[in-house]
Amino acid sequence: MASAVISSLWTPTAAMITDAADPGASGHAVGVAAMNASWAAGGAAGALLMARLADTAGFGLPFALAGGLCAASALLAPLIYRRVARLVEQA
Repeated sequence: MASAVISSLWTPTAAMITDAADPGASGHAVGVAAMNASWAAGGAAGALLMARLADTAGFGLPFALAGGLCAASALLAPLIYRRVARLVEQA
C-alpha cells in the first residue's frame, strides 16, 4: 500500500518540478538534481528516524506517521502547485 501511494506521488512531483524549472536544459537539470538530493536525504534520514521511533514507541507508529505524511503531501501538493502557478502567471 505504501509503495503505491509513494509511486502515485512521484509522477506529479516530477511534472511540477519540470513546470517550475527555468526554461532551458540547465533549469531542468537543477530541478532534477534538487529532487534527487531531496529524495536521497529523505531516504537516508527517514529510515534512521523511523527505526529509532520504532525502537522507542513500537512498530505501528512509524507506519502511521509515514502514511499521514503521504496523505498530507497528496492533499497539499495540488493546492501549493496551483498557488505557485497563479503567481507565475501574474508575474
